[in-house]
Amino acid sequence: MTLTLEERVRLFGSPIPEGFTVRVVESGTVINDEIVSDTKVVANGYDLYMTDKVFETMRDKCLSKTSKVWGEAKS
Repeated sequence: MTLTLEERVRLFGSPIPEGFTVRVVESGTVINDEIVSDTKVVANGYDLYMTDKVFETMRDKCLSKTSKVWGEAKS
């Protein structure tokens, strides 16, 4: 079953599954022969490698969804 971002925030309070660690790296970083970019997040065990751009986009979307879920205004 796949949850939307809004469903994940509503159920768990975060778009990242519990137990996973987010690692922000520069675009072009190679993890297990895969390249992290602004369009690709790479998983290695319980670490999720992403660029700052991806992290900021996800954070902004999460804040927007959280505001809608809890009825708060986005600042």
